[in-house]
Amino acid sequence: MSSLQALANESYGLLPPGSRLEGIPQLNSGIEDVLSGSAKLAKARAGLGLVGRGGASGLRSSTNNVASGSNVDGGAAYLLAIHGINAPSLSSQINQFSQTLPTTAQTTSAAPQSSHNDAPLVPLPTFLQQHKEKIILSAISDTLRRAVRDSEERWIDRCDREWKSQRAKILEEMGVGNSSGAQAALGESTMGRSRFGQSTMKPNFSASTMGGLNQSTRSSNASNALEAVKAQQKMMQYDSVVKALNSRRKEKKPFPIINYMKGQVSSEKESDLGATYTLLSQLLSESADGSAPGERAYAKGYMAEDQSRERCEVLTKLISNGTAWLERAFAAHVDKVLSEKVKEIQVGGVPGFRSKVSAYVMYNYEKRSNPLSVRLEKVANSFFWVEVFYLMRGGQTDDALELAQEKQHAMPRKDRNFAGLFRAWVNSADRTLPAELRTAFETDFNARIKHNLEKGDPFKYAVYKLLGRQEIHKKNIPDVIQHTEDWMWFQLSLVREVPSVGSGLAGKNAGYSLKDLGALVVKYGEADLKEGKVRSMVYFQRLLMTAQFEKAIAFLYEDDKEIDAVHFAIALTYYGLLRVPDARTQSETEIFTGKAASTPLTANSFMSASGVPLNTVDVVYCNFARLIQRYVRNFVRVDTPAALQYVYLLSLNADAPGTTGEEQVQACWDMIQAVILETRSYNLVLNEKAADGQSIPSVLMCDVKLVKVRNPDESVRDLIARLAASAPADLPLNDRIELYKLAGQYDRIMAAINKQLSDSLDQPGTGAEAEGQDDLLAFVRFKLDELRREGVQVGSAGQTAANQLQKLREAKGWTEKADYEKALAAVQATELIPLDRDVPGITRAAEDFKHVDDNITRKIDKVLVMTMNAIFELNQRAKSDQTAGDRQDRMQRLRKQERALMMFAGMLRYRLSSETYAQLAHYGMSIIACIVSRLGKLIFTLHNRRILLRCTLASQLYSYVMMS
Repeated sequence: MSSLQALANESYGLLPPGSRLEGIPQLNSGIEDVLSGSAKLAKARAGLGLVGRGGASGLRSSTNNVASGSNVDGGAAYLLAIHGINAPSLSSQINQFSQTLPTTAQTTSAAPQSSHNDAPLVPLPTFLQQHKEKIILSAISDTLRRAVRDSEERWIDRCDREWKSQRAKILEEMGVGNSSGAQAALGESTMGRSRFGQSTMKPNFSASTMGGLNQSTRSSNASNALEAVKAQQKMMQYDSVVKALNSRRKEKKPFPIINYMKGQVSSEKESDLGATYTLLSQLLSESADGSAPGERAYAKGYMAEDQSRERCEVLTKLISNGTAWLERAFAAHVDKVLSEKVKEIQVGGVPGFRSKVSAYVMYNYEKRSNPLSVRLEKVANSFFWVEVFYLMRGGQTDDALELAQEKQHAMPRKDRNFAGLFRAWVNSADRTLPAELRTAFETDFNARIKHNLEKGDPFKYAVYKLLGRQEIHKKNIPDVIQHTEDWMWFQLSLVREVPSVGSGLAGKNAGYSLKDLGALVVKYGEADLKEGKVRSMVYFQRLLMTAQFEKAIAFLYEDDKEIDAVHFAIALTYYGLLRVPDARTQSETEIFTGKAASTPLTANSFMSASGVPLNTVDVVYCNFARLIQRYVRNFVRVDTPAALQYVYLLSLNADAPGTTGEEQVQACWDMIQAVILETRSYNLVLNEKAADGQSIPSVLMCDVKLVKVRNPDESVRDLIARLAASAPADLPLNDRIELYKLAGQYDRIMAAINKQLSDSLDQPGTGAEAEGQDDLLAFVRFKLDELRREGVQVGSAGQTAANQLQKLREAKGWTEKADYEKALAAVQATELIPLDRDVPGITRAAEDFKHVDDNITRKIDKVLVMTMNAIFELNQRAKSDQTAGDRQDRMQRLRKQERALMMFAGMLRYRLSSETYAQLAHYGMSIIACIVSRLGKLIFTLHNRRILLRCTLASQLYSYVMMS
């Protein structure tokens, strides 16, 4: 029985016959009508298929059937289907209901129909339609709600990704690496891109618009500020080391750079960093007393081909030094344990490391009831093999040999030949058994030691394995090697660097090299880092001990330790232990690249950009120039000399194979020029003058030896010429003159002087500005005299223009002091404006003006106005001077000069602006008006005098007539 049929049968028995309930809608149709309507509805929906779970075919069929044969919307059917409503199942239930229900309906329809015949009934199709619409609306509402939520989540994720990407770019441009402190501090201030860190401020990406910072944000900002201060202090400490390094380089003396760097960070609470510097100094044979191998001591062997004799010698030395460092670390560990357990451990016998090891062994394997002690073999009441192994572990092989010889007769007969074997191993140069003993040793090892590891003494197995380099494929002995340092020492003791020819080693075990060990370090080290089993600086030490220097720097650089990574790279480059790529293999943007595919390496994940694991790349290169450039851009503007000290280090790679060395020198020169141009620190290339007049070489000239160019003087001149060609216009005049003088560009010296004088004609001349202009005039005269004394040949045109501009500058000064007679005389001394010439002379002057220097022609309008103003003021003074006898002559001469100036200005077509002509005309009309006014007064005076004379004569004539 279907669910619908069961529901119908139960509904008929809910009410007793004759009962009625208010509020319940009544059916207007009988069950027969319901059945017939249901049958029609079933036929209309018979073609509906399962959409949500049945696939696209069901969706197409259901949609087509609904659209063609029913009143149900196809889109609604789609929504119902995708929300899990099984339309085909519902149709089959309706069909089954229509086939099985009539019998039951005929026997039970009377009572319900009679009891509800007077109540309004809702047709079943209407009810189903309403229910369907309700479901559709609910589905649509739920879909919209989910769509809005998904859209918001996608938008947030997108913003987060974009911010992270932009933040990474900004951090890269700032040169702070990926340090957590820098990333957090970026929330307060962010900077845009510049070639050397010239920042352009951008909006605060994480600035809150909802009020102030909370307590956690404030504490985080304070912590970031503290970290920034510490980083700056560390950078300043490292700066002093780099300066000292370059000073020793100029003297061509060895410099213990690693010990110097260790001394700068010794005050910090960074035990791992200090230990790493100690390890590196031990690896490279740099002692604390100041002795060091020298610059590029390891470059030739390290850059040589694999399995070449030179490379094997360098790697063998690194292996020996790394083993010795681990042995000293173990000896220090034994001393620490004994000092902490003074009451429990009693060191007896002759003072020395052998007595300490004996006490250490007794404490660990007897007093502490170590379960391993039952498997350990005793010789003369002591754990012989354990003591031998720990003496070897502490680097005291002579003590171990002495112990073996002392206990030889107390040992079992089958082990008595060990003392002889051990003596041969200790006395061999490469710590290998001679060929005549190796066969017997291997036979004995395979017979007694090899298969007795699980039940026998594991330290005995370890000692025999070290002597004969047996079972190299087994890298670990769990009961013996309990710490990372133990494992590293054991592996370094097993590896051998064998040249391709002339090797004394043979057999299957000869091929375990430092390169193989390095691959294991990368393989297991990545997993240990992910699981948190090892600290990052300890892993960095492993990479150093396996001569994977480029990978070590790459790892440290990406591990929020950019400052330390840069200076470790400097130390390694100084000794020649860092490969740099040539122009063909280097990446456009990344620092680390692999030789196999020339793809950038991401040291953080130890994968290349193409997804190839780093340990599969044969050779890794470090772009040392880009590493330095990104570091110095943090402070190149605030301390340019210190930045140049770092740039000089690029030339350390001048001896790189092939063309790489020349490329590194060129990169050094290019970066020097970029630093000076970017910071405008031209004083670094300019010579200075001592008090006695002697020339002091510039900073760059003193340091040019560090760059290792073939011809230092010529290279500096070329660099100065490039700097002079690109010198900015706002460079101080003195620096420009010195720069052009060093570059031999003497005509540009005069051009710079003339331009400065020309510009000064526009500057105001009151107060401090007037004093500055006077200083400029004095400075120009001093420099010109200096050039003449030095015999510098300059062009006559430039010299003439300089003299004329000086006179014009003097005229401007006299004009500002209201001394117009001297101002007009200074202008006439230039012979530029023909004030006292006739018309042909004025015409010739206008023609000659075409050949005047541009620095004068672009200021001629101001000169003409200044001259006309001087003529006007002198005319006004002559007008007001009633006592001077030559007043009329002076006024006539000024009028003539005014006419000549106006005529000259009219001949300078297209050189003057309309405003200039208007000003000149204004001054000219004022002078004419003054003259006309004076003439009018003179005529009026003469007229009055004539009338008075006539009156006087008439009076005298009248008197004479009357008297007669």
